[in-house]
Formats: sequence, C-alpha cells, structure tokens
Amino acid sequence: MKLILIPLAALFTFLPQAYSLDVVPGEYIIRYKNSNSGVGALGKTALEHNMQLRKSWSGMNLHHFKVRDVDRDDVANTLRSLKDDPDVLFAEPNYYVTASDLPYAMTAAPIRAPESWALATPNGPGVVTPVVAVLDSGLDITHPVFSGTGRLWENTAELNGVVGVDDDGNGYIDDINGWNFISNDNDLTDNSGHGTHVSGIVVGSTENIFTMTGNERVKVMPLKFLDANGIGTTAAAVNAIYYAVDQGAKVLNNSWGGSDYSVSLHEAITYSYNQGTLFVAAAGNSSNNNDNSPTFPANYDVPNVVSVGASTDGDGLASFSNFGSETVDLLAPGVSIYSTIPGGGFGLSTGTSMSTPFVSGLASMIVREAPQFSGFQIKETILDSVDAASGASGVTLTAGRSAFENTVGNSQANKSNPTFQPDYTPDYNYSSRSLASTEAGAGCGRVREVYKDKFGSYKNNTQASLLQKVLAAFLLLLPVLVAFVARLSSTGRIRRKYKRVKVNLIGDLYFAGINIPVAVEDISAGGAGVSLKNSKLNKFFSKTEEEPVTLKVYKKDKAAAQYPCKIVRNSNGKLGLKF
Repeated sequence: MKLILIPLAALFTFLPQAYSLDVVPGEYIIRYKNSNSGVGALGKTALEHNMQLRKSWSGMNLHHFKVRDVDRDDVANTLRSLKDDPDVLFAEPNYYVTASDLPYAMTAAPIRAPESWALATPNGPGVVTPVVAVLDSGLDITHPVFSGTGRLWENTAELNGVVGVDDDGNGYIDDINGWNFISNDNDLTDNSGHGTHVSGIVVGSTENIFTMTGNERVKVMPLKFLDANGIGTTAAAVNAIYYAVDQGAKVLNNSWGGSDYSVSLHEAITYSYNQGTLFVAAAGNSSNNNDNSPTFPANYDVPNVVSVGASTDGDGLASFSNFGSETVDLLAPGVSIYSTIPGGGFGLSTGTSMSTPFVSGLASMIVREAPQFSGFQIKETILDSVDAASGASGVTLTAGRSAFENTVGNSQANKSNPTFQPDYTPDYNYSSRSLASTEAGAGCGRVREVYKDKFGSYKNNTQASLLQKVLAAFLLLLPVLVAFVARLSSTGRIRRKYKRVKVNLIGDLYFAGINIPVAVEDISAGGAGVSLKNSKLNKFFSKTEEEPVTLKVYKKDKAAAQYPCKIVRNSNGKLGLKF
C-alpha cells in the first residue's frame, strides 16, 4: 500500500509588498495540476505562452520557464494567462530574494519568530537541545545549514563506532544521522527536495538560517521513507515512527498524508503518544473539509496529533488548504516559504507541507523551556497560545494561527508543571472510518486484493473483489491481533523496542457444514492480501439467503479467536459479513 505525499504547491499567490522584491525578467515557475504531467503539458505551455523550459524539478512537479521575447513580456498578462490555463495549478514570477533585507526571510506572516528567539532561554547547563524527526524524502546533509553546524542529529554510538557494525544494537547499521527506510540503509539523499525544504523550516523556526549565528536550538533527524515521486509505504512510515521515538526524538514532523485509514499507522502513532512525543501532521492541500473527508495521519484522534492548515501572509486561509472546525487544530504560514533546497541553496515552496514544520519548530522551542512536557502538554501549549486569525475562524479548532512569542512565553510561565497526559485507548472501529481504498494510487492503508485461482496464478478479478468485501471485517481484525500479541510480549508499560513482531495468521470460515480455509498471503503494516483455496467456492457464492457462519482465526496451531456472523447479500447482490 502506498501513501500519496501532500503536494508542495498550491494556488497562485503574489508575495506581499513587505518583501519589496524584484523579479527576473520573463521567468516563471509553474506547477501543473496533474502530478504525472509530461512532455505534452510542457510543450503546450511553451507553445501557447511563447516560452522555453529552463529547468524541471520532477520530484516536486515544478518547472522553470523563460519567455522567449523578454522585452515584450507583460508580467500581469502572462500570469493571468497562465492562471487561466486549465492544466496549471499555480504560477509565479522568479523572484529575487535578498535575505539581509528582511527581518525574518522565511515568511512575511506575523508569527513573531525572531521575538521568541530573544525571549528563549539561552543555551547552557541543563538546557535541552530537542530533536525533531522529519519523516520525509531525506535531506541534503551537505547543505551549509546542516553540515558541521550541530543542527543535524547524530547517533554518537555509531559515529564513534566501527563501520559496518551495529554499534548500539538497535537493528540499524551505521545509522549516524538517520535512516533510509526505502533502501534500508543510511543513504539520506533527498531526490525530490521536499524533505530538505521542510527540514530547513524546522531549523529556521528557531533561528535565522541565513546567518547561522549562535548555538543551535534544535537538531533535525532525517528519516527517509518517501521516494523521488513522494510515495512511500505504510510499513516504512511505521518503521520510521518507531525509530524516531526509540532514538529520542521529541517531535515528529509529518508533511505527508492520504485519504485512507490504517490501523497499523494508528497503532504506531498511539505508541508515540505513550512515549510522550508530539506528532505534527499536514492537514492537506485539497481545499477539503477534513471534518467530512478525513486526511490521515492528520485526522487520527490520538491526543498528541496536531493537524496544521496553511495560512497566507495576511492570516487568511490559503485557498488550497484543507480545513475543519473539529479536526484541523490551527493554521501556520504555508504560502511562498523560503527555505533550504538540495545543492546548498534556498528556494520558495507552498503548501501545508510547509506549514507543518513551522509548528514542529515551535514545539521544539517549548521542549527547550519545559523538557518534561508530554506531547499532549506541548500540543495544549501551542493551541492555547495562537493569535486570532481571520482565515482560521470557523475552519479550525482554535480559530487561530501559530504565534511564537506567545507560545515561548506560556512555556516559561508553566515550565514547573509536572508531566501529564490523559489515558488514551485507540478505537480501531470508529464509525467514520472504513477499510482503505483498493484503487490504484490509494493512500496509506491500501489493501492488496489477491485471489489465487485453481491454476495457481494471482489476479484481480470481480470474484476476488467480492470475496475481499466479504472478509473486510476479518482484514480489519488482523493488525489488531498483531498489536495484541506484541503487547503480550512486552513488560511494564506498552512498548515495542526496535523490531516489529511477525505473526503468521491463518483461519477458517465455517459455513453450511463446510469450512473454507483462509490463508494470509501478505500481512504488513498497511493491510493484507487474502487467498481462499477451496473447491467448494462456488457453493459459497450460490447462497442468497442469510446463513450463519463462524470465522475462526488461528495463531500458528492454536486457535486465537472465533467470530459468529452471518453471510448477507445486499440489494446489489454483493456478499458481506454481518457480525
């Protein structure tokens, strides 16, 4: 199953007058609506707008064009024409940016970050330098903001250990600065630029990354699980969450998401909550109401999850941003954010992917002041400290936008409070949640439909699809059983150290005096593929009336659970299980 990365860019927006920036004559940066746009769309733009392509960043689906006749270019008309193009998601001029001209060059939004830096407790004995894990596409660790500056997390046991040896025994060899959960090695190369841009915002929320003066206030732990196309698996995301928590990250930044609910991802975030961390997630870039159409992981109800929407520099709701008066907690700047990009430079990007690390960086400022705070307390401090924002009213839980100076001040005022967080038990069968989509390109939690026919070949067909729907409830129970077995093997508080527990599950569906064996072909973090192998399959499908059945699930040779239910057929003739 795959996760679809929340897009970097959103609707076209001018930079505010506060920047006083000029533009490169005749140059524009364009993003298309279709993430798979190819030569055809590029050629169409070049032909219709008399442009030539200068550069493409395929991982971000961004393209740099230049007008052929620069002297005759009318910026306003060109932008209007590009905006009216049905294939274009956003377009903007290629701005000149001079960091020294700006008090806070990352954004013109009034979040008062520099004021919070002046208020923050200076580095010294007893002052914690928080670690923020960035679960994303990797990081350019050679970038001047991260290389040799102390802003990059280091695993000292591996750094000072033997090459090729798992010196700290955590199951990852030479994980000096993080881990790549795609290739299962320590190559953190950022193929898309997304993770590098996000990481720069985390650090830039705590200091001026364009001058890099003074001591560090935060360290970034890059965990790569998204490829160059912004796609990753739920299994990799779960691994990254467990790694981040076990290696001491206090804040987890998640600028990614999809529309599908995953039990395993829910379980992993619950684990992060039980260990006292904060889980910051992007609300999404589809202009959707998350109250009605959830985006995960932002919509998980675990008490340490902060869902972040995007605001404009003028405190409006960004036109692309998802929202929700019950499910999106607050807004943060997300339009034309200036941050690090691979190769040692800086660039602009737009989206809730950019809003999220502003909140993660803000959370790290709280940890410096009150390191004993749980993720729940960090979240409450952030939400209690927002500035009222016109664009957030009625569309977020707090009706506010992140406010750095308020938040640091409140952290200091309450830094003697003891650690606290409420009890939380995940509800894996919440009525608004459903089994993940089986469509191609679906998000996290996608279930692989597999049916093995009498010739032994796997295929997706109508019969298999019906069968999967009959066993939907069974699929939802499998990850819960995995979690249950894992918890039985732990002692004290709930924890799973370094390795996931693998359980081989089989079962039988007892029906009309026969039993249909159920074999789990592929159980992973995102779901399972199921194969039913029995010559009486046609008899199973021939029943039209309600029939009592029993679903038995086994762990190896020992019966683990048994579920009485009924076979039912809906008005469309499709079979299902009724518990």
